[in-house]
Amino acid sequence: MTEAQLAPGVVLQVARPFGDTPACRVDSLLTRTLRRARTLTVMTGLVLLLGVGLVWWIGQPIWGGWPQTDGTVTSQREETHAKGGFYCTLQVQYTVDGHVLKRPVIGEARCSRFPAPTATVRIEYSPLDASWVALTADSSVGRDVFGLALILFIPLPGLTTYPLLHWTRCRAVRRSGKAPWSAVTVTVLEREASRNTLHVVLAPEPPGSPAFSLDFGAGGIDFSAVPDPGNVVALRVGGNGDGKVLVRIPAWGRDAEGHGAIRPARDAGERE
Repeated sequence: MTEAQLAPGVVLQVARPFGDTPACRVDSLLTRTLRRARTLTVMTGLVLLLGVGLVWWIGQPIWGGWPQTDGTVTSQREETHAKGGFYCTLQVQYTVDGHVLKRPVIGEARCSRFPAPTATVRIEYSPLDASWVALTADSSVGRDVFGLALILFIPLPGLTTYPLLHWTRCRAVRRSGKAPWSAVTVTVLEREASRNTLHVVLAPEPPGSPAFSLDFGAGGIDFSAVPDPGNVVALRVGGNGDGKVLVRIPAWGRDAEGHGAIRPARDAGERE
């Protein structure tokens, strides 16, 4: 057993299960953490690129600078959405580079709002594929682009937050993982969990050292991994003495490893 200062006022009798090997090197902790953060970052980037690509592709009639020509409406067909509302399919005949084409154009409204058969309409077509056409006066493309953008980018804060939490953990592993793992057995005195934080008060075993508290923020540790009050649990704690620590509960596997803040229980008016 040896003494280890984990925070100002928190000095514990601990064992060193891995000697003086830095905690970040045990079980490839830093390597695993970096790999996870990089994988999540790449996956998030791919999702964002896919979303931007879809918006750009669907919005081509708006900002693609498509050429325009006149076409003739040959027929109309009105149908209803499954959720209510109407859409109208117009068959439009037009000529591009001497080739006569006939393609459907779908509008999200009743057919009475669109040109009747035999009417002349102004259309625009893709320079890469002349069969892709849209009515120049139709606003449904803009609504589709706006709706798709909302669907794709409303989850954006959540998509970016998850990788950021893992990069925060990487910094914590680099900072606190320079110290070796310290093994200590504790009794859980208090356990309070809110939506994004977990607070526990722990008493070292055997009795003699003062109680201390551990606080975990969002992404710090799996809340379900921390035992209920009254349970005795073996912890591994790594830190350089500033109060910021890595924590692992070996009996609960890798889900029970994270980072948090340690301090004397009396600093928060808790019992020792």
